[in-house]
Amino acid sequence: MGSLVMDTNFGVDKHANAILDFGDVKTSFFCSTQSESSQRVYIVGETGSLTIEYPFYQPDDCQAELTVRHDQVKTVHKVENCDQYVFQVDALANAVNNKLATPTPLTDALANMKVIDGIFASDKKQNWVVL
Repeated sequence: MGSLVMDTNFGVDKHANAILDFGDVKTSFFCSTQSESSQRVYIVGETGSLTIEYPFYQPDDCQAELTVRHDQVKTVHKVENCDQYVFQVDALANAVNNKLATPTPLTDALANMKVIDGIFASDKKQNWVVL
């Protein structure tokens, strides 16, 4: 089930919210291009959780951090500031230049696009859609 808030000036989604049902696995997310600039991924499992602070882009004054909680034990891993977009471009350029498999297969991009299209369809229908 997806819902969107569209930016009328630019014609793009500024807030997206979805609940995804993969049968045995359920997930939900909220993302925004026009809200407070924090970034966080929170993943919960049966015996632990992962929290990732600044997983996509690190402002100069923020440090990426991975917090692992497993069986009531918390471990924090700090990551040096870097530009993840540069790493992505470098990895793709390396694959192309050296005729290697791309770091992320095209099937992954196609599956992501299918989910994104489903969220837009769900928002328009105001109901669940089956993909």
